[in-house]
This record gives sequence, C-alpha cells and structure tokens, in this order.
Amino acid sequence: MNYIPLNVISSYSLLESTITVPKLISRAKSLGYDSMALTDKNVMHGAVEFYLKAKEQGIKPILGITVDIYENDESETALSVVLLAKNAEGYQNLLTISSLIKYNQKKITMDIMKSYSTQLIGIINYESLENILLEKESSRKNILIELKQNFNDLFLGIYYNGSNQKVVDEIKQLSKNLNVSLVVNEPIRSLQENDSLSLRVLEAIKNQTTIDSEIQLSDSSFYYLKEKAEQIEWYSKNNLLEAVTNTVKISESIQLELSWKSVLPQYNTPQNLNSAEYLTKLVNDQLKNKLPDHSNEYEERIEKELGVIIKMGFADYFLIVWDLMKYAHQSGIVTGAGRGSAAGSLVSYLLNITDVDPVKYELLFDRFLNEERYTLPDIDLDFPDNKRDSILHYVLNKYGKEHVAQIATFGTFAAKMSLRDTGRVFGLSPNELKRWSDTIPGSLGITLNKAYKESEELRTLVNQSDLNKKIFKIALNLEGLPRHVSTHAAGVVISREPLIQTAPLQEGNGSMPLTQYTMNDIETVGLLKMDFLGLKNLTILADCLKNVSELKGSVRDKLATISLNDEKTLELFKSGDTNGIFQFESSGIRNVLRKLQPSDFEDIVAVNALYRPGPMEQIDVFIKRKHGSEKIDYIHEDLKNILEVTNGVMVYQEQVMKVASKIAGYSLAEADVLRRAISKKIKKEIDAGRKQFVVGAKHRGYSEDVATRIYAHIERFADYGFNRSHAVSYSKLAFQLAYFKAHYPAAFFVSLMRASTNNKEKLTKYLLEAKQRRIELIHPDINQSEENFKVIDERICFGFNSIKGVRKDFIEHILYERKRQGKFKDLLSFINRIDERWRKEQSITPLIYAGCFDRLEQNRHTLIDSLESILNSVNMSHGNIQLFESLAPRIHHKEEYSIEELLKQEFEVTGFYLSGHPTDKYMDTRNNNQAIYLSDSLNNKTHTYIVAIQEVKKIQTKRGEPMAFLEVTDASKEATCVLFPDVYRNYSKELVKNGIFIVRGKAEFKKNKWNILVSSMKSPEQLKMDNEHQLYLRFEDLKQQANLFSEILKILEREIGTVEVIVYDQATDRKEKLKPKYNSNKETTNIKKIEDILGENNVILK
Repeated sequence: MNYIPLNVISSYSLLESTITVPKLISRAKSLGYDSMALTDKNVMHGAVEFYLKAKEQGIKPILGITVDIYENDESETALSVVLLAKNAEGYQNLLTISSLIKYNQKKITMDIMKSYSTQLIGIINYESLENILLEKESSRKNILIELKQNFNDLFLGIYYNGSNQKVVDEIKQLSKNLNVSLVVNEPIRSLQENDSLSLRVLEAIKNQTTIDSEIQLSDSSFYYLKEKAEQIEWYSKNNLLEAVTNTVKISESIQLELSWKSVLPQYNTPQNLNSAEYLTKLVNDQLKNKLPDHSNEYEERIEKELGVIIKMGFADYFLIVWDLMKYAHQSGIVTGAGRGSAAGSLVSYLLNITDVDPVKYELLFDRFLNEERYTLPDIDLDFPDNKRDSILHYVLNKYGKEHVAQIATFGTFAAKMSLRDTGRVFGLSPNELKRWSDTIPGSLGITLNKAYKESEELRTLVNQSDLNKKIFKIALNLEGLPRHVSTHAAGVVISREPLIQTAPLQEGNGSMPLTQYTMNDIETVGLLKMDFLGLKNLTILADCLKNVSELKGSVRDKLATISLNDEKTLELFKSGDTNGIFQFESSGIRNVLRKLQPSDFEDIVAVNALYRPGPMEQIDVFIKRKHGSEKIDYIHEDLKNILEVTNGVMVYQEQVMKVASKIAGYSLAEADVLRRAISKKIKKEIDAGRKQFVVGAKHRGYSEDVATRIYAHIERFADYGFNRSHAVSYSKLAFQLAYFKAHYPAAFFVSLMRASTNNKEKLTKYLLEAKQRRIELIHPDINQSEENFKVIDERICFGFNSIKGVRKDFIEHILYERKRQGKFKDLLSFINRIDERWRKEQSITPLIYAGCFDRLEQNRHTLIDSLESILNSVNMSHGNIQLFESLAPRIHHKEEYSIEELLKQEFEVTGFYLSGHPTDKYMDTRNNNQAIYLSDSLNNKTHTYIVAIQEVKKIQTKRGEPMAFLEVTDASKEATCVLFPDVYRNYSKELVKNGIFIVRGKAEFKKNKWNILVSSMKSPEQLKMDNEHQLYLRFEDLKQQANLFSEILKILEREIGTVEVIVYDQATDRKEKLKPKYNSNKETTNIKKIEDILGENNVILK
C-alpha cells in the first residue's frame, strides 16, 4: 500500500514553514516517497526548483497552490482549497491564478474559478470544512456546492490528530451527503517532529508578537513529514483507509510533463526587413560611419560575428539591446564601456552597446558567443544608478507590462537576523538583542555554526541558560530560510509571448511586475534575462562631465576626447593616488600601482585583472619582469606575441584560448571549451584535454616536452585567468574617472561627494583629500548653494543637504523662492520671503550655524542674538508692510563667536569643520611626519596624529597617581587621548585647552569612539627645532647586532620627531637613513635609552 503527501507547504510561503525544497526532496527520498505535492499559499516560487529536483531523485512531482476561493468580490468568507495541476494545461492555469492573486491583487471568486477549473484537482482544506460545520450562515457551504458543480475532481481534505474525532465524523457525513470523496490532506510545514516551536517563532515573527518561553505545543497542532508506513497504519486503524488510497489515485491521475525551450523576444523591424537583414544593415552602416578607414580585419570579423549571431538566432536580441542603448545615448545618459565578455564583440562596439574596440585590444568574440556551446547571450548593461529607473520605464513602455518584468529574489535569515528575530519573539530587550548580535563575527558569509566555533563570547552566551540554548537552536533552524521577497538588483525579463504563459507574476515596487521565479528558474523556463545595473561610478562620471564646462558636445563626444595615454592621468596611477577611482581604491591595489609604475593603459588593465584572489600571487613576478629584474621565460618563442603584453604572465582567459589555438590548432571556440573544462578542475576532463592538446601540438611541429609544459602552464593559469574584455572595459571607466581627478580635481571631488552624501565615513575621507590638495572648501551659502555639493570657481561649495535638521522640502522651498524672486539680501529678507511654516528658530538656527549667511551683512553671533525678534516682527506683521516697518526689529551688533565656538557649531550641524580646522595650517608637518587623520585609525594600531585639545580632564588613579583624558579633534572627527601617569608626568605642564599637538599612540575603538593611548606628544614648533639635527647610530656589525637594532627601532617607533636617524654599519662601511616613521627627537631620555643599548660612544646627535 502507498501514501502520497498532497499538501506540503515550503518556506516560500513566507514565515509559515521550515521546509526548503532541497531538504524536502532529500528527506522524501530517504523515507521512500515516490510522489508528493508542493502547495504553497498563493505563490509558485518553488515550483520549477521542486519539479526538477524531484525528477532528479525519481520522485513524481505534483505542482499545486493553496488559495482562498470567495463566493463573489464582496464576500469576506472563503474556502481554503488546494489546487493541483493534472497536466501542462493545469500548470498554466496555476500560473494565471497565482498571478491574479499576487500581481492583479484579485480575490479568486467562483466566476474566476469556472474559467480555470479544468485540468485542476481541488481539495477543500480541513480547516475550511471545520468552519462550514461550525458556522450558522451558509456562504462557505454555497462555495463548496458551486465547486462541486465546476470541478470534475473535487475532494474533501481530512486528517486525524487523535483529538478531533467529532469533526472527522462530521466531515465523513458531509462527504456522503455531497457525494465527494475524502483524501488525507495534512498541511505539512516541517520535516522533523521537533520543529513545532520553530514554527511558532516564525508565526510570531510574521505577526510581530511574542511567545512565552515556557510554552509547550501539543503534537496535534502541527504536521511534519512522517514515515509512509506510520501514516498508513495510523489512518487505517482510524477507519480512514480510503482517504489514504485516494492520495495515490490523485497522484496516478496526474500526468504533468513540463519542458521548456528558449524563446527570445522579437524586435519590430522597419522596411519589411527581417531581424537578420536589419541587423546586418545597421552593422555595415555603422562600420562605415564609425571606422571609415577600417582594415580588412574588421570586415572579416563582422562577417564571422554576424554569421554566428544569426545562425544562433540572436539577431532580435542584439537589436533590442541596440535600441535600448540608442535611447540612453539620445537621452544624454552615460553608459558603461562594457561588462563581461560582451566587449569582445565588434558588433556590440559598432552598435554602441559597448565602447571598447575589440580588434584594437585583441578581445575575442568566441569568449562571448560560440557555436560549440549554446548559451543565451549575456550582455550586461551599466547605467548611472540615478538613471536606471528611466531605462526601466523605457523598456516597459516599449514592450508593455505583459512582456516585461523585474526578477524576484529573497532576503533570507542571515546569522544575526535569525538570532535577533528569535530573541525578539522571546521578549528580549534591545540591549539583550544587541549583546547577541555583537557576539557574531562580522566576516562575510558568516553562519551561526561557524560563529559558534569562532566566537568564545557566543559560546558563553548560548550556554548561560536554557532559554539561550533554545534561542540559539531555533535561530539555527531559521537561518537561511526566506524572510521576504525582494527585487533582483539588475535582472529584467523581456518575453515574446505574455509572461504569464511562462512564469507567475507578482506586484513589484513600481509599475513593473515582478516574476515569482528567481533568476535561475527564469533561465530554466527559457526566458531571456537582461541585467541593467545601476553603477554609482557612472553617476560620478556623468556628474564630472556636467561639472566641467570646458568639455563640449554630447556625452559620447566628451568621453571621446579623453586619451587613454594621457600622461597626467598615468602619473596619478603611478603615485597610487587612486582614492575614489573605480576598482583602484583599496590600499592594496594602490601599493601595487606604486611598485609597478604603470607606463600605459595596458599596465592598468593588467593590474585590474591581477589584483584578485588567485592571480594575485603573480603580481610580484609581473612587476619584476616589467622592471627587468627577472627574465621572461616564454617556454617557446611562439608564445611571445600572445604573452608579451603581460610580461610573460598568463593573466587573461583570452590568452589561454589564443595559446591553445596557436600551439595545438584549436579553433577559438574549441579553445574556450577547453578553458572552461580546465577551470572546473575535473581531472578526467583535464587529462583528456592534455592528451588532445599534445596530439594537436605535435601535429603542428612542437615537441611533446614543449607541448606538455605549455599545457601545464595553461592548466595552472586557466583556473583564475581573468576575462580581458571585462578588465579592459572597467579599466577604461577607471581611467576616465582618474582623468577628471588629474585635470579637474574640484569637479571630480564634487561628483564623488555628491554620490557619497549618505556615507559619512567616505564623505569625510574625500573632503580631507580635497583639502590636502589645496582645493578650497566653502560652507553653504544661502545665495549660491544648491541641494548638494557644487563647484564654484574651482572651489567646492557645500549643499544645504549637508546641514542636519534642514528638511528636504525646506531646501526645495528655499531654492524655489530664490529662483522666483532672486537672491536674499539679509536674514530679515530671507525670513520675510519664506513660507510661515519655516519661520521657526529650529529651522533657521542650523542655517546660521553652518555659515549660510556669512557673506551677507551680519556675523553669526549677531544673527543668533537677533533671530527671535526678527521672527516675532515678521510673524506679527502678517505681510503688512507699514505694520512691519513700525515693528521692524533693532539689530544689535555683537562681537563674533571665537573660532573654537564657530567650529563647534559647524561640527554640531554638519559633522564637519567648515571654516577650517586649527590643525589645517600644519598640513606640511602632517605629511612630513606621516601623520594620519583620526578617521583613518586602525584598531589596536599605533599612529601619529595632529590634534587640537578641546578639554583637559585630570583624574587620579586608584594609587593616587595623576593622569588625564584629553578631548581632541582634527578635521575628520573627535577622539579621546588617554595619558597614563608615566606619560602624563612628561607633558602635564604643556596641556592647555586649544593647544595643538602631534601625538603618537595606540588607537582603540570603544563605545563608538576612538581612544588614543598616548606614548608621546610634541608641539609642531618643537618639531621644527628638531628638524635641524640628525642622530647617528654606529654598529660594529649590524648583522651580528640585529637584536639590538630591533630594540632601538621599537624605541624610535614610539616617539615623535623630525630628527633623521642615520645608521652606520662598521663591518660593511655602509650608511643608511631610516624611514621617516623612525625619526627621533632631541629628548635626552630617548637618546639615553638608545645609549644604554648601543653604548654612549656609538650614539651621536649633531
């Protein structure tokens, strides 16, 4: 005898189940099930995944959904019904019903069900039947009767839990009365018997409630996937054997075979041309226009590419992408140079889909498309992140909402989220939740199991109580489950037929629907996915183009003037000055640039490709060969043409393909297949590839030894070789941004800061760099500022949105009023002209503190002192000019606030010192002493800073020794300097408010603030005096005295100074100056420590 579960609810019914599809299939297989149904509530997110994985394991998949069916649109009561697809037509009906509920927001009424009930099996859920039996009015019963009339296959769902015998008996009677068969229909929401509490927690998360930590659920309150034999025995002895048998009959009656094929959308071509003819015409026309002096190589390449594109049926696809990019360019939208392997297509370049000439840069079309492997073309398109919506809107209008959708993705319970949500359900306080969260390491992709192994704090917390153990165990169960539906960051689907025929839809965030299927399933069912990516760096580039008036013409004309061999830009890369430059911003890659000293664009492309896990180990080899300190070994001279551009290092995937083609006679398409096989690390395929490669190479005249060595070389690099097409495209974007940084720094930094408004840390970093470049920063100006940063005469002007407490609608009102009636002449006219809802001290005070009125008549102190009386006068006059004149406030001039007070106010309302920080005048001292800003501190690392003291707090330790806490600032932020007794004794007399010091100490980040444990400090003036001296250290044999040398370096590293240290090694008769970080000072205590180690006669200050 058999039993088939017909009502399995997965975790795709959000927050209602702990079942994931892979685990469901695995468990079903182990329990010996040969068929089962997936019946999520209203949605079909898991249908394709379930269908395919079940088939793989020899389990017959039954696809269904659970829906509420209403009598009519006005009805409030409904019947919960499981709908199962009998066949492919039934599956189509499910797609439609699910879309009606989730996208069209419709109730499923009996009228709707009449249209779609064919090829569906209906099972009335037990709970609805129980309601029918209990209710006095008959609306649900009416629906049941109508369902019986419209469904050829209708069943009453039933289950027995040991305590519901009365209801079971009544449902049996109802079955006889209606002549509708019974079927076991347990709603399975878990795979394990002990998951009941996890389900309760999910329910509480969904309903935003809490539960009693001591609650014990009865076994009757939920159902899990049980042994078949157990189910059969249970229902047999309770006289429900027929209801079990009917599960098998239903399964046997279902003949659902699904197969999908790719159907690409169609482009509406003009002039009665088909898509292949129109594409060919466009490309040939563009070849003449864009490259009038092209060589035969271009003609041959076009012929080859068009042949492959048309033969593979992708002409419409290229036309759709061309049309979209044409719209973007006509609208003045900056587009990316290319992404991925698409930049290897000359057709793409000529159609302005990409902006990299693949012939010039030796990029391979076969890496993008080839007939040896049939895959859909994948042209990812980059747009400025603030223009992506415009592109989506165009696509929606062009192809219609029936044919266009964004793609769903799922936010899941990550480690911290699962703990916090579970803890919240058990009534933990915010502080307790934070304590849990803080025990989880912040590393990428951290899991609870991994965190438990790594974090001693987590293990201690978990084992602190039974409740904590329970919280952690439940959080483990929830981890990885879907929590909410989100929208894929880039994916868009365009279909030939209405989407609803292939994928269920749901409501999206905007006007465009969302597919219920995720990205992988969308590709499985044959729909074309396109990626429209919003790239912040393109927004920055677009802003740069807008902010530089010297550049003329269209966006593409302006970009075309930027030479990729521009010397000033290359110098910027050589110096590693690439903060803010796309893909070249990390400290690691900047160090590589400094070591390499790139001499051309190709070097920059190579660094971009090499600076990744795997190829990174070849960076030193690449640099040594570039500078001639290591000989280049090509294995065979025939590889020189291919590898010379990268100093003999196999950096790019395309180089692997070219080597296979050159040495072993592979076509480029075959070479790409070989590259992919090697990168998968499947030994059988690698060995087969080696054999074929060696045979091909010998046939072309190479020895077996050379062929084997070259294949080993390929095998080593193919695994992590980078896509050259992508590297060239993204390096071009980086170079364009660097060009603006080199030639138009004010415009560059304004663009960078506009894009970083919501990231205080980055914004501070960029502001400080602009300041170091001597770019003048000016505070917000009531008559010049816009909402965001702007360039004024090569200076950077802050926007109104940098002021805390100034609302966006107030900013819009200020700008509107200024545009309507011109500039404001003083604070009085400003208040008089703005709407009365903004005439409040809390609205205007931040503007004054930020310096918005500094360029007008009165100073800030005067304005603050007069603000209340100005507001009273304006508000009392109610727009009556005569009354206003009689009530006009008297403004008493006040002496301006001190610079310290002004800076404090500015920092309070903007988070920045807009008028310049007192430490700014020591910029050269900062650079000479390798001092960093407080914001650049690294935890538990020792740094040098230049700071201004805001407050000195002296205390005594438990031993009665004096020490001090200094509240300090620099241009980046605030911190606390801690002077322990031994340090405090040396500097106690010099500590004064507003004093400026160079301090050296260890940085510790505690309670959201930096503490600097000071080891030494000096005034900038003392450093200048030190600068006139040098300290000489003599070693008899530096190699033999290495330990002494290390001790001395530790002493020097702890101190601040400008006294250069010269080391003389008597054994080799060599002198060497130490790095600036080891500069000493003239303090006799420091020199005495070194003399104690090295001997008085070997330490000379002069």
